[in-house]
Amino acid sequence: MNIEIIRQMQELRLDGMIHEFEQQCTTQESLGLSFNTRLLGLLNAEVTYKSNKRLQMLLKKARLKELASVHSIDYSGGRKLSRDVMESLITLDWIRHHRNICFTGASGVGKTWLACALGHEACLQGFPVLFKKVRILLEELQAAKMTGTFHRLMTQLSRYPLLILDDWAVEPFSSQQQSDLFELIDERHLSCSTIITAQMPVVAWHDAFPNKNIADSMMDRLINTSYQIELSGDSMRRKKKVNRSE
Repeated sequence: MNIEIIRQMQELRLDGMIHEFEQQCTTQESLGLSFNTRLLGLLNAEVTYKSNKRLQMLLKKARLKELASVHSIDYSGGRKLSRDVMESLITLDWIRHHRNICFTGASGVGKTWLACALGHEACLQGFPVLFKKVRILLEELQAAKMTGTFHRLMTQLSRYPLLILDDWAVEPFSSQQQSDLFELIDERHLSCSTIITAQMPVVAWHDAFPNKNIADSMMDRLINTSYQIELSGDSMRRKKKVNRSE
């Protein structure tokens, strides 16, 4: 009987339930439980298994650069990072309301780490996420034009509830790059959320774009619906290196 039950569970791909059923069959305490209690245990095991499997899939597809968690955020005074603001962002209501976040500050202050921590939290809460270096994204968009897959790629990028764009405006954008970025930002405007990390302060982003009219339109879509967080303090990379050597 047990073999037939397991076989049918396998056909239905109830892997979490199979493991729990095998545990129940080999544990004396489980054998004394009521039918309803054992059934609930099977169902809970399957729900947990599928939730964990989906989380692993979301994390794999997100390609987050840093292994970061919102529970490990450093609120040291020198960083000027508000605990109240971050705790509000951790709820992810800004994703549900299609708002953006801009992390700015010098190299090493933890912009990418914070972006990945929020990206990880978004995966935990079931939101598909994608992390992209802006330079690599622009290269991929250019390559897609050469292969005739530009619109398909743009459609894919516009569907992620959260897109993380890392190292924004490290160098001035070309006219074509500006056009591609504007199309992406416009497609996602008011329907998805974007996190941007940049060394330059937000007020200086305008200078990275050759066409100032397009720059105005892009900044309007990005900034007017964003939380702007400027980080300061010592390099977190240097701090970690010192801690390891102690």
